[in-house]
Amino acid sequence: MESVMATRSTIMDYDGILTSAWWAAHIASPFALIGTFFGLFPLITSVVVFVFYVVQLYESKTVQGWLARRRTTKLLKLRARILMLEELDRDNVRHSTKGHH
Repeated sequence: MESVMATRSTIMDYDGILTSAWWAAHIASPFALIGTFFGLFPLITSVVVFVFYVVQLYESKTVQGWLARRRTTKLLKLRARILMLEELDRDNVRHSTKGHH
C-alpha cells in the first residue's frame, strides 16, 4: 500500500514539474523573442521559441480536432472506394461465370 502511495506522489510531483516547465516556457518565450529582436540573445533562441510555439499549436485541441476530422474524412472516402471496388469485382465475377455455363 505504501508503494502505491509513493508512486502516486511521484506522479503528482512529475506532473507538477511538467506544468511548471510549461508555464515557465510560456512566460519566457515572448522575452526571448524580444531579446533576440534587439540582439540580446543569439538567433537560435528565436528558432527554439518558434519550434516551441509550433509544437504548442500542433498539440492544441483545435488543431487535433481538425486532424481528426481530416483522418475521418479520408477513412470514409477510402471505405466508399473499397465498397465500390468490391461491387465491381462481384459484377465481374457474375459476368464471367454466366459465360461459362
